[in-house]
Amino acid sequence: MLALLVVLLAGCSDGGSSPNGSEPASIPADWVQVTATCGYSFMAPPGLVAEEVQGIDSCVDRWSADSCSLVGDFGAYSSPAIEMPGTLEFWEARDTIDGRMVQLSTSRMQFVSAASQFQSSVHFSVVDSDRPGVQLKVSAYCPSESARDETLLLFRSIRFPDDLVN
Repeated sequence: MLALLVVLLAGCSDGGSSPNGSEPASIPADWVQVTATCGYSFMAPPGLVAEEVQGIDSCVDRWSADSCSLVGDFGAYSSPAIEMPGTLEFWEARDTIDGRMVQLSTSRMQFVSAASQFQSSVHFSVVDSDRPGVQLKVSAYCPSESARDETLLLFRSIRFPDDLVN
């Protein structure tokens, strides 16, 4: 898992700055395509399990795999990650995924349970240029740095339906 992050983070378009400075990895052959109820899709390790969740003002999806949990928030009130009190390590970079500008971030939080202290997220501020304000944020919460880092590869595989204009 850690090797995937090491390879993944170097592909950031902000000049290649990353926590470890390596080249992006390719999706492992055993990963499967997952389609969110909110309409986007991504590649994930086998064994990812969808969980029921109800959003209040947006379309929300939640999954669990091994020890990580993932949450997708698709709507007007999604927001990028910011460094907060209790953050021991915070990294962010701008990049392009599926032709859309994104913010990728990772952090390690001091005051949360061990099961979710390593976090990552991707934020798409524009999903569909015909519907300004509709955004997507997918966040992962993991017990280890290597598990969290693998989620960045998952984020890079996010794809939107062809009817959404980028």
